[in-house]
Amino acid sequence: MTHLSLLITVSCLLVSVCYALPVAVQDTSYPTIKALDKPAYLGRWYNAFVNTARFNGSCIDAYYAAVEGHSDAISLVNMGDYTSFGKGRTDGFAVQSPDASKPGYFDVRQGPGPDGPPPSQPYPYSTPNYIIMELGPIVEGLYDYSLITSPDGTLFVITRDMKRFGEKYQSDVLAKLAKWGFTNIVATPQAGCTYKPPTRNPYIKAIDKPAYLGRWYSAFVNTVRFNGSCITGDYKAVAGHSDAIAIHNQGQYTQFGNGSTTGFAIQSPSEPGFFDVRQGPGPDGPPPSQPYPYRNGNYLIMELGPIVKGLYDYSLITSSDGTLFVITRDMVRFHEKYEVAVVEKLAKWGFTSVVATPQAGCTYPPP
Repeated sequence: MTHLSLLITVSCLLVSVCYALPVAVQDTSYPTIKALDKPAYLGRWYNAFVNTARFNGSCIDAYYAAVEGHSDAISLVNMGDYTSFGKGRTDGFAVQSPDASKPGYFDVRQGPGPDGPPPSQPYPYSTPNYIIMELGPIVEGLYDYSLITSPDGTLFVITRDMKRFGEKYQSDVLAKLAKWGFTNIVATPQAGCTYKPPTRNPYIKAIDKPAYLGRWYSAFVNTVRFNGSCITGDYKAVAGHSDAIAIHNQGQYTQFGNGSTTGFAIQSPSEPGFFDVRQGPGPDGPPPSQPYPYRNGNYLIMELGPIVKGLYDYSLITSSDGTLFVITRDMVRFHEKYEVAVVEKLAKWGFTSVVATPQAGCTYPPP
């Protein structure tokens, strides 16, 4: 998302053509926020509206995170498919103004782009190019939307949930922006998108689907919600649905005890390692009774192990929010042959809080 990287011409860092495209300064008059709960500003954002087609596109999102040892800084990753220059990603920082009366003023720098590579660490605040005009209410601990501008009048509207924004806020926000003087506002399409995590990992380019079927054992995860012990997954083909895998997960979960879910994983028509997984019972309802059209990828295969006896020996999986799953066919073999290299690789890609799933002494039901 370019709402952080491309707010003014001199800080446009995504591609070399950016600095050649001038921005018309708009005559706007807007408020600015008087307080900011920074933890509530972190996490994933989705681009809803901008006011210049050059910064628009589709499936544009951003991920904001705290920076250890720098209370005035936010690390940021912006990703999307931009109208002017295609798919891209930038990394960098937003450094907050030291002026306590201007909590919504930030100096944003990121790359790669004409000004160089991404900054490796936060820098002293200099000139603001990211100004928060208004924040939405806090929902589940996070601001629900943010209205952002820059000294040249560039506009970005970002939100946590596109559907909720459209239903609850959009009409009032657009009326407000028009009153403040913003014009040429265009929407950023977000339908049918697969969002990638902020980590720097690869994704597979091909998959032998029959070699992905069968029983898997959970080796590592990076969130307590999916941790536990004796956790397995059984994957099977679905007759008449070459794009679908039937899944059955079961085990002793830390948060909710013994449990099992069933459902399907539907493969993307364009990305071989991207799957749309839906299962139950759970918060989204009962398990689906039959496969469904692919919509959004939430099971993204980063890497596959070698094929042993006709089956991939391990799989490294993530999701749009950076959740991690490491699954394997044989825990002993994984530990002896792959574990050290895999854990080092995950750290290099940016995964943290990785914990093991105990599988010793388990009694597994038949597949």
